[in-house]
Amino acid sequence: MGLDTIAYKEFTDGEHIDADNEWFAGTEELCRGIVSENLAWIRGKVYAKIVEDLSGISLYTESLSNEAVHKIASSIENYLEDPLKRSDLFRGNINTKELRLLGKWFRVAADKGCYLHGWW
Repeated sequence: MGLDTIAYKEFTDGEHIDADNEWFAGTEELCRGIVSENLAWIRGKVYAKIVEDLSGISLYTESLSNEAVHKIASSIENYLEDPLKRSDLFRGNINTKELRLLGKWFRVAADKGCYLHGWW
C-alpha cells in the first residue's frame, strides 16, 4: 500500500492548508509523494518503517498531532546523536544523510506547529 505524508499548518473552512513549501528548503533530496514539487509532502511509505522503529509512531495514520511530530523529530535526532545506535541494522536502506534530512523535515514540521496527514 502506498502512503504520502503531508505536513499541514492549519485546518480552515473545512480544508487542510499545506505547510509553506519554503519551510522545508534543504530537504529536496527526500523521496516525495504524488505532489513531488511540494516539499511539505514526503513519500511516507519509504520512511514508515524507520519512523515507527525509532519513535513507535506509525505514519499509516490519517492524522498525527503536532505532539507526535515532535516525538518523531526527537527520536530521529536522538538516534543520529548516538554513534552506537547508528551502527545497528534497523535503518533499512536509508543512509545517514537521508535520515538527517528526514529528521530536519520532521523538526521543521514540529517547530512550525504542523500536524501530519497520511494519504493512501
